[in-house]
Amino acid sequence: MHKGKFPYYECINEERKIVKYHRYILEKHLGKKLENNIHVHHIDGNSLNNEISNLQILTPKEHIKLHHEVISKFKCFWCGKEFFKNTRRKRKFCSLSCSSKYGNSLKKKHI
Repeated sequence: MHKGKFPYYECINEERKIVKYHRYILEKHLGKKLENNIHVHHIDGNSLNNEISNLQILTPKEHIKLHHEVISKFKCFWCGKEFFKNTRRKRKFCSLSCSSKYGNSLKKKHI
């Protein structure tokens, strides 16, 4: 894994280039390199969930449209509590505590 600002988000591929991890996972699954104009969307909104079933190929136009839909009530990805948020923010958790607990659970899985 690359040790950049978001080490869980990037990796080094076979060509020794830093790539976005979700793109790398999908490329391996499909057996081909994705073109640069293809976006890979996390269906559940959790950018740490890189399961194949959670990744969707979109055009840039489709991706932008999808992220600008107005939604105001969300469910915390960790504890399930419902909370309201600004739709332009990418928060998936009701609190920093839930976000940290989720991040720590992922670290334990990869040790």
